[in-house]
Amino acid sequence: MGETSELVGGPAVADGIVVVGSSDGNVYAFDVETQEELWQYETGNKIWATPTVQDDVVYIGSLDKYLYALKLTGSDEEVGERLLWRFKTEGAISAKPVVVNNHVYFGSFDSNFYAVDIATGNQVWRFEGAGNWYWAEAVVSGDAIYVPSMDSKLYALDVNTGAEKWMLETEGAITGKAALVSGRIVVGSDDQNLYIANPLDGGDVEICRIRERLRSDLVTEGDMVYISTWDHAVVAVEINQRGDPKSLWRHITNKGDDWIEKWEDEKGQNLC
Repeated sequence: MGETSELVGGPAVADGIVVVGSSDGNVYAFDVETQEELWQYETGNKIWATPTVQDDVVYIGSLDKYLYALKLTGSDEEVGERLLWRFKTEGAISAKPVVVNNHVYFGSFDSNFYAVDIATGNQVWRFEGAGNWYWAEAVVSGDAIYVPSMDSKLYALDVNTGAEKWMLETEGAITGKAALVSGRIVVGSDDQNLYIANPLDGGDVEICRIRERLRSDLVTEGDMVYISTWDHAVVAVEINQRGDPKSLWRHITNKGDDWIEKWEDEKGQNLC
């Protein structure tokens, strides 16, 4: 890995192996215990994506417009060709792929969202309805896949056909992963708001006004949502079973260890 090569995407860990893509265009695999490099695979451009590993296969996108399926284990001598297949799109790929039901799902900078058969590398379906890039990982639940786009919309698609079920429109690009919390689909937007909607039809929308740009993935635990913002803060929001959000606190990381403020107005009212 070159000294000036940036790691934009995160690593994946499986079977005692760490896999990561680099801006030098290579995928690297390291032994967790020994830190020994096990193998590397060269793509045709920088890699900004985080890989997904399932059943001894690494799935990762590259700015060369291909999604790659690579064998995880075994030396180059043992596996022969590391590449199982690669699938070409018309744009760079930075989104982390999702593998469910023998399909791998991912979006591209060509504004299309794809479902590809993991055994053959052939396209199963393609959704062409977005007006901008896909940056974030999708979320699958039941027969729906929830796909955020930089065109400011969250799309709910049929996981089997790619048909659009519904669409939720915000006023800013969506670059972070959505999440399911308390029976609701939740997504953050660059318009400084957190959106909470019914996952069946996209209705009953509630908005929590974070008041700062939201570009990170949502992290959840129970009925809590945690998200980082551009003003160096981590925000905690509680969502009840009715889908009502309640902002709890904000920790500003660059103002010292004890800088935590409750999110209330002057009258003690919840800001959501």
